[in-house]
This record gives sequence, C-alpha cells and structure tokens, in this order.
Amino acid sequence: MRPLSKEWIAEVRAIGGISASVTVTMLAQLAISAVETFVVARLGTKVLAGVTLALNFYLLVFLVTLGVVTAVTPIAAQALGRGDEDRVRLVGQQGLWVALLVSLPNAMVLLICGCIFLDHSRSVEAHSASRSLSW
Repeated sequence: MRPLSKEWIAEVRAIGGISASVTVTMLAQLAISAVETFVVARLGTKVLAGVTLALNFYLLVFLVTLGVVTAVTPIAAQALGRGDEDRVRLVGQQGLWVALLVSLPNAMVLLICGCIFLDHSRSVEAHSASRSLSW
C-alpha cells in the first residue's frame, strides 16, 4: 500500500474541519426541532399538526429561496479564483438583488398562506363544533 502524501492529509484535515462545523450545525438544528416538537406536543395533537404543517410549508419556501440565492457562491468563487475582483463585487451585488427579489414574493406567499391556514383551522373547529352540537 502506498503511503499517504502530506498534501492529501492536509486536504482531508481541511475538509474535516469544514464538515465538522456543518455537522455540528445540523445536529444543533435537529436538537432544536426535537425540543420544539416536545414543547408543542404538550399543547395537543391539533396544535402539533398545525405547527408541523406550517413548518413544512415554510421549509419548502425557504429551500426554494435558498437554492436560487446559493447559486451566487460558485460564480463569485470562480471570479475570485481568477483574481477578478470587479466581477466578484458585481456578482455579490447582483446576488443581493436576486435575494431581495426572490424573498419578497416568498414572504408574501408565507403571509397569505398563514392567513389561509388560520381560516382553515377556524372553519375546521367551527365545523367540528357544529357537528358535535347537531348530535
């Protein structure tokens, strides 16, 4: 077996350092989600279902926004690698504009859907209350 080169070991250490921070961040987010679930679950199954539905919808909108904005990073990195600082600055500015243009409509979608979820939950409660009274 061929011995590992110093460059290869240095690269593994660098990637390990970056991945360790990402791993810790993901574990922290998972722990926060678990605690939120335990806290909300004490309020009842309907509340837990509502929070889960809203958070899943929020996650969908957030990831779509994040996916669009994340495209700026490799473009800026490529320009930085070429030493083209003007292009890095331009890409960064355009990335901020894209983030603004994508985030505002998505924020409106979340606000509108929040109202729809609220109306739906009220109508479901009113419907179940009226059914229980009719029996």
